[in-house]
Amino acid sequence: MLHYLCSEKILKILEIIFEDDIMLVVNKPVSGDAEKLYPNYHLVNRIDQRVSGLMVLAKDESTAAKLSLLFKNDGVIKKYKAVVGAAPQPEKADLAHWIVKDAKLKKAKAYKEKRTDGKAARLRYELVQSSEKYFLLDIL
Repeated sequence: MLHYLCSEKILKILEIIFEDDIMLVVNKPVSGDAEKLYPNYHLVNRIDQRVSGLMVLAKDESTAAKLSLLFKNDGVIKKYKAVVGAAPQPEKADLAHWIVKDAKLKKAKAYKEKRTDGKAARLRYELVQSSEKYFLLDIL
């Protein structure tokens, strides 16, 4: 099923990937806003506005709380694809940083050194395909 969302004079489509009695999973396009299209649902996970991907919405508060705990406690495996304009060096690596949020500026900064005011963030990337100009990465 497709739902249409008009934003900034551009028609956006939110495709429903999965739905049952307690939750909904939608494919959010770049610049799409699932919260506006589904105001009566509880958003479980967020992705940046400039990113497309799957978003989970719960149909009640109890389900939202349980699903949120799964995301918080690494009970959900998040997989990403990224297209970049420069070849990563090395082609495969594990990265670890500390993320510090600035609430006033509504921004976050990554540090390589451990920070007591930060949250640990880890990811693994691997180059899976390339062309003359672009490089496709799998990110876990």
